[in-house]
Amino acid sequence: MPTRDFGTEQWSALTSLSELEHCSFGLAEEGVPLKLPTGLRIPQVKTLSILNVARLPLSEMSRLLSAALPAFPSVRKLQLYGAIDGFINLSPTALLPELQEVFLSYLRPHPDHPLPPHIKLTRYPRPRT
Repeated sequence: MPTRDFGTEQWSALTSLSELEHCSFGLAEEGVPLKLPTGLRIPQVKTLSILNVARLPLSEMSRLLSAALPAFPSVRKLQLYGAIDGFINLSPTALLPELQEVFLSYLRPHPDHPLPPHIKLTRYPRPRT
C-alpha cells in the first residue's frame, strides 16, 4: 500500500478487518512521513513486511520502523526488505512482545542493537561462514 495516499480514514478502516493477518507497505520517497493516527492499533496483524522499494537510506527505514511498530503490537514475524546492503537498528522490535521471527533481506542487525536470543533471525543473502 502506498503510505503517501494512506490517510487516517484508511488506516482506521484496517482495524475493522478481522482477518488481516499480513500487512505490507513500503518506502516510496525520502521524507514522506508515515501518517498513522495517534493510538492506532491493528492487533490482528501477525506478519508485517516493510519494503525499501525506493532504495532510500537505511536511516529512513529505521525511522519508519520506529513509527510503525507501535500500531502492530501482535506481530510475530517481521520482514524487512532493504534493497541496499547495510545495518538497521532493530531496537524498536522491543515493542513487540510476541515477536518470534525476523527476516532481513539485504540488511544486517546493527551490532549495537542485537535481537534477543529467543528471536529467530533469517538473513538473505545468507552470511558466509
